[in-house]
Amino acid sequence: MKRAVEPWVAELRESVRNARPNPGHEALVEMERAGWIRSLITQNIDGLHTDAGTQNIVEIHGSRRFLRCVECENRSPRPDLFARQPAPPCAICGGPVKYDSVLFGEPIPPKVLTSARAETDRADCVVVIGSSSTVRPAGGLPRIAHANGATLIEINTSDTRLTSDCDVVIRASAATALPDLLAELQKLSARQD
Repeated sequence: MKRAVEPWVAELRESVRNARPNPGHEALVEMERAGWIRSLITQNIDGLHTDAGTQNIVEIHGSRRFLRCVECENRSPRPDLFARQPAPPCAICGGPVKYDSVLFGEPIPPKVLTSARAETDRADCVVVIGSSSTVRPAGGLPRIAHANGATLIEINTSDTRLTSDCDVVIRASAATALPDLLAELQKLSARQD
């Protein structure tokens, strides 16, 4: 017997299917193309940064668009975003496969955490965008970069636990602040040419 889908679940699924990158995502892509951003570490699982065109991305909490082997960490595209069947065992090692998104209490895959930490360690500036900065270990990465001498910039609509440690605080949404920041960087770059 097929279970009926609750109306709120159907609405949520439709919203997820129709989600598209906003001007903030697009501005980050332009900053990456210009060389002003070397990498993007995101806690978002929606895949919108990839849709916008970001190339060097660490999805620290995984992506709803992939499946991941619990044993070998092999990732493969998720054939159905709302599958009702368990995924088959890993084609590489035979281990159990789950959706890639990291659940509360579940550890970050070691390769992902290593990559995020490597990017953090080489950062000279970290822009923290729209994060509460409370979920660990991701919430601790900006503080590590700052302790290593990186400039810390926060873009958020409200104060967070990180605000008092930041060198620059911008009170706005990402969709508003990032296009403005891109425009200012372009002006500075044009003056230097």
